[in-house]
Amino acid sequence: MRQIMGGLYMAATHPILTISLFGGFLVEYDGATISSLSPRADSLWTLFRYLVANRGKFVTSAALIDVLWQEDDVINPRKALQNLVYRLRKQLPETDAAGQPYILSQYRAYGWNPSAEVYVDAFEFDDLAAQIKAGLPDVQLEIAVRRLMNLYTGDYMEDISDENWVEPLISHYKRQYFDCVNLYVSVLQEKQAYATIIEICSAATQHNMFDEHYHALIICAMLAQGNRYGAMSHYKSIASLLKKELGVEPSDELKAAGQNISVVGQSQKPDISMVLDDLRAASSMAGPLFCDMEVFRQFFQLQERKSRRENEHCMLVMYTIVAQTRALSDQDMFQAMSLLKRACMLTLRKSDIMTQHSNTQLLLLLPSCTEMNISIVLMRVQQKFS
Repeated sequence: MRQIMGGLYMAATHPILTISLFGGFLVEYDGATISSLSPRADSLWTLFRYLVANRGKFVTSAALIDVLWQEDDVINPRKALQNLVYRLRKQLPETDAAGQPYILSQYRAYGWNPSAEVYVDAFEFDDLAAQIKAGLPDVQLEIAVRRLMNLYTGDYMEDISDENWVEPLISHYKRQYFDCVNLYVSVLQEKQAYATIIEICSAATQHNMFDEHYHALIICAMLAQGNRYGAMSHYKSIASLLKKELGVEPSDELKAAGQNISVVGQSQKPDISMVLDDLRAASSMAGPLFCDMEVFRQFFQLQERKSRRENEHCMLVMYTIVAQTRALSDQDMFQAMSLLKRACMLTLRKSDIMTQHSNTQLLLLLPSCTEMNISIVLMRVQQKFS
């Protein structure tokens, strides 16, 4: 649990009401879920969310009736609203630890009590965005941006995104998210922190897979690391996705990034020092080596001979992306594979090797890995992927 105190969020010493609005809806108290999205409770929790979104304001009964029932025929809407507020209060704890009620009422109006102790992910997001835009030292900026990105697990109230009053809030939070990411990336570019640029931009594309700006930044960062193959692979993947899903060619910015790949390749001279620099650039990157299937096959054969000669354990792992409830579109598959690659890149060692075997499969080669510790490795990858 978290509470706000002096502008900081810290662990609460007693149970508080916890509300999650990003990427889904959840209300918890003292470890128990109290929200329900059953048809009968639908209006109840819509009322709850509308009051939370308008915290500190009293909303008239007429406005709430319009939000809840719009053109539906309700015999006595004011009485229905009173009953709904009563039911909602019964669903929530009576008061917070200090005796503050959560819902206030005055003549024909209701409001969320701003003095009630409660943790809402969107409230923390708002505070972080304000701090980031106001300016923070580099270390605090990184902490704030990473926390903000972790909070933004999906669109704001995405399960009721078709509600008229929710649409502007979705746009607001999405804009805040990308504004903060862009600000942080500009700082990273000045510091030439290419690995972090790739990590942050890859995470940002999970919320807008077709944002070509971030893909261009990823390609340029890969080139700056000396990873020309990775840059080419990424460019081909996103260009193919744009063609399949949207029927469009890459933007000028993305095309320019793709042209830089060719320029880098053409500018290389047959000089041993440049070759050595290129090799060292690849070896200095954090995380496992990502290569194509042919190179992976050669590494596998080499490792197999080494294992026989030195009796060294080596594990081959295959991940397969499978749809549980419906067929995945090319975009969904690309997004899932990107998440899986990122999870592996953040988890595996520099001595490990990985390749994309197909659109749905990823192969890992894990030297010096035994049956005893392979489960730990796979669990860490799963946690990052989740």
